[in-house]
Amino acid sequence: MRKLVLLLAFAGAALAQESKPLWITVDPLGDNDQGVVARVAFRFAAPPDAPAEAQLFLQGSFLQNGQVLRNFRFPVPTGRPEPVSTIQVFAPGEAEIEVRLILPLDDGTLVIIQKDVEKFTFSKTFFSP
Repeated sequence: MRKLVLLLAFAGAALAQESKPLWITVDPLGDNDQGVVARVAFRFAAPPDAPAEAQLFLQGSFLQNGQVLRNFRFPVPTGRPEPVSTIQVFAPGEAEIEVRLILPLDDGTLVIIQKDVEKFTFSKTFFSP
């Protein structure tokens, strides 16, 4: 019975993750003299109503201790969306990453299709990239 409950809990978590339209993942790569070097990747489901030729982009910020570390804007490859990633250095502690998938319209209007904000905690890895 316990195995069935655990299996259902994992299936429910996986289903919740599947239904999420935009994911942020962080992989620590090591430390340098400024902090923890991490690869931040953004994955998303293709919006079904976006035109195939539309140039979508990801826009957002890396924040830590109430300060913006970096704002970013990455074009999304047309066709089948693939993960978009970047390297960022974070100080040990909690950081927030916010991102929006944006569709620019012909008249210059920007439409937010999906958005996500997540908090991550970084600690020294004691490994040098």
